[in-house]
Amino acid sequence: MTTRTSRISAFVVVAMVTLVAVTAIVLTNVRDQAERPDRDGVLEIVMEDYRFRPAEFVLPAGEPVTLVFTNTQDFNHNLTFGRSLVEQNGRPVRFEEDLLAGVDARVTPPRAWIEPGTADTNVTVSVAANSTVTAELVLPTDRAGTWQAGCFIGPGCDPRVGLAAEVTVE
Repeated sequence: MTTRTSRISAFVVVAMVTLVAVTAIVLTNVRDQAERPDRDGVLEIVMEDYRFRPAEFVLPAGEPVTLVFTNTQDFNHNLTFGRSLVEQNGRPVRFEEDLLAGVDARVTPPRAWIEPGTADTNVTVSVAANSTVTAELVLPTDRAGTWQAGCFIGPGCDPRVGLAAEVTVE
C-alpha cells in the first residue's frame, strides 16, 4: 500500500468515526430538547394544522404542573393521553392505559375535562375552536415513562398520523 493510499484510508476512517459521533450527539440532543415546563411549572401546548407544538414534552411526576392548551383551529380538538392504542374496525378509538385516569385537575373552563363514561373511554381534554384550556394537576409518580397524546374524535383525528405528541413523565 502506498503512502497516499494509507492517508486516504486513514482520512476515510476518521471521517466515518466523526460522522457516527456527530449523529449520536445530534440524536441525543433531540431527546434533550423536548419541551419542559418553565420555572413556574407551566407548559404551553399549541394545536395547529393537526399538529402539537411542541411534539415532544416532558412532565414531572409528583409535582404540580400547569398545561395550557391553545387550539388555533376553527374546530374542536379532544385530547387523550395514554399508551397502547386500541383499535376497532381498523381505526384507533382510545388508549389501553390512560395517563390522566384518577388524576385530580383544576381545569378552566371546567367543562373541558371530560371523565370517562365507561371503562372503554379515556379522560379527554376538550379544547374548543380558537380557545385555550388550562389544566393544573399533579401526575402520580407511578406514571413515569413514555406516553402518547392524541385525538380520536372527529374526521382526520388519528394519533398515528395526525394530532399526536410524545409525552415523557419523569
